[in-house]
Amino acid sequence: RYYINHGDTLQGIALRYGANGRELCRLNNLPPSTLSTTPHLLHTRTFIVLPSSAKSLSITRDADTDAGARRVREKAEKRLQMLTKEVDWRVTKAYVALADDPDEEAVYGVKFIG
Repeated sequence: RYYINHGDTLQGIALRYGANGRELCRLNNLPPSTLSTTPHLLHTRTFIVLPSSAKSLSITRDADTDAGARRVREKAEKRLQMLTKEVDWRVTKAYVALADDPDEEAVYGVKFIG
């Protein structure tokens, strides 16, 4: 079971849990239009049934954490590239990777920023 929150859409739930949207419609006796043109029909319920093939929430949270870290790293790369006016994106990518290196702190006992 998935308990519906304000702002949820059937398509969003399907993407979050790696489920087929049409299968969610079928399992919950919802019309297929709930996926696109009439998403408000979802909020006539308090919960929906997820298929057994749906991924657990902890797996998707890990994926969200990885995606968030990747976005932060990409933002840092773009900002460094803009500030240094570096033409080659690979150079800024290497600098950001070095700044995020956990071994640096272990070897030197302190994080070197400079």
